Amino acid sequence: MSTILQNLTLKHSKIMSESHLDEYEHYNFDQDKYLSAGHSGKQRTKQEAREHQNREDPGGHTRKLVTKMQNTEAHKKEEVKEDRKRTSSKTEEETKS
Repeated sequence: MSTILQNLTLKHSKIMSESHLDEYEHYNFDQDKYLSAGHSGKQRTKQEAREHQNREDPGGHTRKLVTKMQNTEAHKKEEVKEDRKRTSSKTEEETKS
């Protein structure tokens, strides 16, 4: 009888934030600290996140170079389109006059 009363008092003495948890939920808390390492992503531990952060790239600033080349290519395409518009508008003016 006393164990039933103890269980009831324990159940009623839970904090509001823990009221939705079941009796086995605390086993998951031990695993959570290894899985969620705080913005590390990909379910890495904190140590793995540190290892994969700021790696040295033997190729140098490849990301900068690639974006620069992509931007240059896009700007050249825009210039070609503008040149075509200019030449087409000039030919239209010549045909009208």
